[in-house]
Amino acid sequence: MNSNKKKILFLVEGERMEKDQVDRYAKDMLTLTQNDFDISVYGTTIYDLYDKMILDGCYASVVSFLKDEGKLDLPDGVRPDEAFNSIYLVFDFDPQDPRFNFDHILQCAQFFSDETRNGKLYLNFPMFESLFDIQNQENTWVLSEAVSVKGLNGPTYKKSVKKRSVISGFSISSQDYPKIIRLHECRYRKLMSIKETTTWPGTNLPALVRIQRSSMEGKKTEIAILNTFALLILDYNPTLLPK
Repeated sequence: MNSNKKKILFLVEGERMEKDQVDRYAKDMLTLTQNDFDISVYGTTIYDLYDKMILDGCYASVVSFLKDEGKLDLPDGVRPDEAFNSIYLVFDFDPQDPRFNFDHILQCAQFFSDETRNGKLYLNFPMFESLFDIQNQENTWVLSEAVSVKGLNGPTYKKSVKKRSVISGFSISSQDYPKIIRLHECRYRKLMSIKETTTWPGTNLPALVRIQRSSMEGKKTEIAILNTFALLILDYNPTLLPK
């Protein structure tokens, strides 16, 4: 690795497609910073992290966890706490997962809240494909509103998004990134009751999880569509994104 580059670690769902997608879109978004990064992407699950780091307290860092799991090798003389400048966790909310548990998700949101320490968690509602769940209404891009949790499953949602999305083949051009990020920012502000004129406050994932829980357990049994991974660049530096 080039020691002059900032080293960034992403943890994602274990599937190869998830790794490839996060690697691709993270690199594309981070070009907005005009800095050089070395990006590493490894697969695991949010529930494995919960079990090992929060419930059992076996590991002091996600880097130590990955190392002991045999997923990550560190150079000689490099400690886990100095291996990366920033750590981001990108996982699906996915309420249909057999291990899904609201309280565990909330604890993870509270525990993984700092990219320079334990890592910063970004949840996608309901899953990563929400990044592209954008429709064309009267020549205006609009983020789809919500999805019912009744009968929700990964293949069905992904197929639905692919059918209605204005983003052909989930291929995002450089000029479309700011537009897509702003759509997810607007959804976040709406859910959190934050005015558009208010300076970006940073993503408050625990509060967002509570709001989504209320909606999911309400009469409509639905969750708002939102990809918080898209908000990463705003948390990094909100002034980087064009108006």
